[in-house]
Parts: sequence; structure tokens; C-alpha cells
Amino acid sequence: MLHFLEEKLSIAGGGKPTDDQLSPVLCTLTEAAKAVPVIRRFLKAQILPPLRELHQRPEVGTTMRNKICRLLTSTQISVRDSAGDLLFALCKGNAKRLIKYTGYGNAAGWLADRGLMGLPAPVLTAEDDSDTNSDTEEYSAVKSDIDPMTGAVRVERPDPMAGMSDEQKEHLAMELVHGMDKLLRTGQFKPVAVGADGRPHSVENVMQFREEILKNQPERQSKSDSDSD
Repeated sequence: MLHFLEEKLSIAGGGKPTDDQLSPVLCTLTEAAKAVPVIRRFLKAQILPPLRELHQRPEVGTTMRNKICRLLTSTQISVRDSAGDLLFALCKGNAKRLIKYTGYGNAAGWLADRGLMGLPAPVLTAEDDSDTNSDTEEYSAVKSDIDPMTGAVRVERPDPMAGMSDEQKEHLAMELVHGMDKLLRTGQFKPVAVGADGRPHSVENVMQFREEILKNQPERQSKSDSDSD
């Protein structure tokens, strides 16, 4: 079945992936991973092996992980959802672990539709934690430098405000505030905040945006960083 998926991903790589090419096999693997722990561990080892190359974005490359990560941004919602469901099952329902392997940007649409944005990761039980930790030396060495949005090590860029005086910075900040206010008033831009249901909801102003963030900020859980299989 896994070889069949790889073949279909290779075929889809030549053009836009179609629902009838990918969704059936993705759904089958997802259900198998949920039902049988041994199958889930095998699939995770093949699709989401321990991270070693952290300077390249998750969606860039030719591995199974790279190919399935690309499906997360597919314009075909059924393909995107099937890919997200499989990766989520392999991560044992841990959204934070999913983001570790895919990058938040790739998974954002799927997380929003599933109501998993901003929610705390589930506490792992002793049974869940029975397998060995998969963090590699390569991952541990650059963990603090990884951009969670891209899932790769941050690329150093020059500071655009280097050499600017405090007055210039303040003037630039006010221009940005006025520009955002204009976009809000004309309806060209509408801010959202993650609600208690884990889905994005529109807010009317910046103060409401701030209140929603503070209200729904999840408590940090020490076990949520665990990446055991």
C-alpha cells in the first residue's frame, strides 16, 4: 500500500494531484494507522522519519514527507484533508508534533478546518510514550533556530531597520498603523483570532484581537514537546 501511494505521488508530481488518484489510498492508510499501532509506527518510520535535514523546508524535496507536505497546500480540499488526516494520525493526534514535521504554514489550512489552531497538544499517556524518542542530534542542535512557520532553520537576513534612528522607527511604525487602519475601515483586510473552538473568527478591532489571544492562549504543557512514537 505504501509503495502504491509513492507511485501515485510520483504520478501526481507531474501535474496537479487529483482526488481519485490520492484520496483513497491516503484514507486507507489513515484508518490502518489509527486501528493498528504497529502499522502506525511502520508508516511513521517511512513517511516521517527522524528529522535530520533542517535547512530545507518540509515541502521541498523528493521524500515521502516532502511530497505529502506539498499536498497540504493543494487547491483540492479533499486531497489536502486526506493528507493532513494521515500525518495527524501518524503524529498520534498531536498538532504540535504535526507542525514540527510540516511547518505551521503548510498545515494552517488543515488545522483551521479541523478546529485545531491554538489548542494545547494532548497530554501523552504512558502507553503513548512507550516508544523511543525520535529527536536526532541534528534536530536538537538547531531546535532553537527553527522557524515554526516554515519548519526549517531561519535564514539570516539583514536588519531592515539597521542604522535608523528611534524617530525614524517611530515614524515608520505610525505609517504602518495608519495603513492597517485604512485597510480595516475599507474592508480590504479583516483580522481574525483563534476562538475557543480552535477555529479562526473575525474580530472588529485590535483590542478585541488582543483580548481573544489572551483569553484563548493555551497553557504550556511540558509533555507536548515529546516526539515519541
